[in-house]
Amino acid sequence: MRLGPVGRAMAALAIACGALVSCKDGAKAGATSGYAAYEPAGFDKLGSFLLESPSVDPAADRSKPPAFDKTKIPADIWALGGKDVRVTGFMLPVKLVNGLVTEFLLVKDQASCCYGGSPYPNHWGMVRLPKGIKNISDTPVHVYGRLTVGPVYDTANYLIAVYSMDGQMAAAAPDVAVDNGQ
Repeated sequence: MRLGPVGRAMAALAIACGALVSCKDGAKAGATSGYAAYEPAGFDKLGSFLLESPSVDPAADRSKPPAFDKTKIPADIWALGGKDVRVTGFMLPVKLVNGLVTEFLLVKDQASCCYGGSPYPNHWGMVRLPKGIKNISDTPVHVYGRLTVGPVYDTANYLIAVYSMDGQMAAAAPDVAVDNGQ
């Protein structure tokens, strides 16, 4: 069975959801003090526009990514690309190294995991955090790093997201509402 881009994104989310392990011991308080200059870029902004996954042409050449209509992403969102930002969401671990999460999906809300509808490509992003962090998937998490805005494709060249981030640090944010840009 061939999956379209939404199906592939949901499969990735389902795999990540299957790997979830609760962890109550997030980062220590005050660990984010050196990151005050990072611009807040919450999903209230990143997910504020409608970006549906494009329909899939089964006859298309999958050896290269399809054309992406850059006008579907507002200029103020493109302007965040290359900037150091703070995004808050929920961690869905994808890769663990020595017990630490080094790659994860950062989703807008927990319903974007296995229980809600299909997320739009602008309601989650892929994060690489080379230093790693303990799994804190049961509470919101602030992620600090350099944001890349633009199409992210899987190995079969299906659009799966429009955000990726080279994370510098992540910390639990249990008292923060996710969509308020804090």
